[in-house]
Amino acid sequence: MRTTWQIGVTTFLAVLVPASIALGHGDVHERIAELNEEIEQHPSDAALYVRRGSLYALDESWAQALADYESADRIDPRLSNIDFLKARVLVELEENERAAVLLDSFLSSEPERADGYLVRARAHVALGQIDEGTDDYSRAIALFERPAPRYYLERARALIDAGRVDEALAGLREAVADLGPLASLVELAVEEEEKRGHCEEALRWADLLSPTLRHSPRWRAIAGNLAHQLGQASRAEDEYRKGLAAIDALPQARQGTEAMVAMRAQLTSRLETLAPSLSTEAASGFPTDLGGQGLALAILVALGILVVRVRK
Repeated sequence: MRTTWQIGVTTFLAVLVPASIALGHGDVHERIAELNEEIEQHPSDAALYVRRGSLYALDESWAQALADYESADRIDPRLSNIDFLKARVLVELEENERAAVLLDSFLSSEPERADGYLVRARAHVALGQIDEGTDDYSRAIALFERPAPRYYLERARALIDAGRVDEALAGLREAVADLGPLASLVELAVEEEEKRGHCEEALRWADLLSPTLRHSPRWRAIAGNLAHQLGQASRAEDEYRKGLAAIDALPQARQGTEAMVAMRAQLTSRLETLAPSLSTEAASGFPTDLGGQGLALAILVALGILVVRVRK
């Protein structure tokens, strides 16, 4: 699986490799073979080692990539980007202390390099240095013209793993403000709020999704489950029924997939589980979908009726 920084490698290669050369993953090995021959003919050309090292990195051959970068560095110590390239590979090799040292030096001379802060953030987090890591994530996010959602998610997960859920959720709110309520951002927030029993907050997060996403059977099931936990039986029923309707609206081939068959079974089961709550709600005349507020309202109305009868 490719890592997040490989987009940057491709950008770097665009400068080093002629535009006529395709850099699809399938021809990486062919290009490496060509560079092997070029390096044999020009063993003192640092740029050739950088090119081959970057191709090895695209192929996730981290040790070979590092060896080529180090060869290039020995040949020409003036290469300005080489510490950054080495640090990215060192993070993949879990040599995070070495990576952080290289990036400290690199960023001292290149303080506006968003990708440098991003890689150093990963190194700090891997070393358990959460404050330093989250600070670097925040710097990177501020410097990227269009920060990717995964950068916010990486920062949030680092904070969650450190037990700092409130900070993680604050960061996710920032992400939603910057990028909109993307499913990946909302899903993590819902998951964390539900884990700590904040189902009302989790449901608020779910309601941020666009109508298109919100209409999916999966999100109907999530919202219905949260409403059920809050005692909002009517809303839960509505969500489950809309989830089933969303499945019915799918092409027959999609409805028959294992995932959709399982989702239909889950929604149907949830509706059956709700039946007693809905019967109680109907008999009482007070909607349970107001949760604690509905119960309080019911008590107040009952007391009011009692007072009126006593006065009569």
